[in-house]
Amino acid sequence: MVKVCFVISGLGYSGAEIVLERYLKNNDFIDPYFIIIYENDRLLNKYKIKYKNVFSIYKKLNFVNTKIKLNIGINCYLNYMSKEIKKIIKKINPEIIYANNTIEAMLVSDFVCKNNIPSIAHIHDMKESFTGFYKKNIIAKSLKKYDRLITVSSATQRSWNDLDFNVVYNGLDNEYFNIHNKQYRSIKKIGFIGSLNKRKGIDILIKNLNKIIKNNYEVNIVTTDITSKYYNTLKKNENIKIFTNLNYKEVRNFMKTIDLLIVPSRFDPLPTVIMEAMAVGTIVIGNNIDSIKEMLDDTKLLYDNDSIYEKIEEISGMNNSMLNNLSIKLKNRSNKKFKDSTKKDKINYIIKNLLKIEDKNYLV
Repeated sequence: MVKVCFVISGLGYSGAEIVLERYLKNNDFIDPYFIIIYENDRLLNKYKIKYKNVFSIYKKLNFVNTKIKLNIGINCYLNYMSKEIKKIIKKINPEIIYANNTIEAMLVSDFVCKNNIPSIAHIHDMKESFTGFYKKNIIAKSLKKYDRLITVSSATQRSWNDLDFNVVYNGLDNEYFNIHNKQYRSIKKIGFIGSLNKRKGIDILIKNLNKIIKNNYEVNIVTTDITSKYYNTLKKNENIKIFTNLNYKEVRNFMKTIDLLIVPSRFDPLPTVIMEAMAVGTIVIGNNIDSIKEMLDDTKLLYDNDSIYEKIEEISGMNNSMLNNLSIKLKNRSNKKFKDSTKKDKINYIIKNLLKIEDKNYLV
């Protein structure tokens, strides 16, 4: 087994942490160790229950302080972080240090630069996610210090310009894939899943809601973002069903019940909801941006700007045979491109290549 030290920010448990957990599940090639940077007792306890080797650096530093440090004295801050990381790395003695996302990669970059431990940064963010020329360039500069860079889509790779990435799609567990074909008779139930913010395009969807509802489509929203101003706007409309407390399995079941998933994101590295919907045979339409185009690989499922309603009507006008064929096509594509076993193989190969392991059976 390869001893890998995964560095986790601790700012939350979201996409990057979820897909890492999927990657490690039943992965006998990896002996995982974890360093959690920021104070997050809930996350720390979650990892300690699931994994045996979990360490934390800070107990008092919060994200507000970090923002200040990112703008003032960045070099001093990264140097201090390097010293703290080094104390733990001495105990672990890993074969690879693996920064699980962009913030982690930046914070650990000084340590990576000063030490000879092989390093990987796995980037789940597009460059556009970060505001300010200074911050973007600090991050880009820090990523160049790693031996290998991995990102989740070709669209995300392009956003970082000249950096040399290995593109590895996120994957889904086998249980997520629906073995039976979904049977379509019409398009009636419309769904949206995600945060209620402009990056996810919820304002674009809201602009189209009156036409959608007026034409007898049922609108369903799944979100945990109940503090958003858009949540209150949606809540006032009695024709919209909002679900705020669905767990992982319930979201999967929701995917099965809707006829059409709308993904109106303005930019997004690799929308997980698309691969999840495709896996159960649900038809997806999305904004015509690089990452969504890359995932769907079908121009008739893309719309430009805010013409959501027109695209819904176009898909709704298809006959049963066309709808069912489209559903099967999307499910097959998800099964081919977005399986977790494929991701495991690709990342394990990158690690073997970095460590110059030739034996394919490097297992204990």
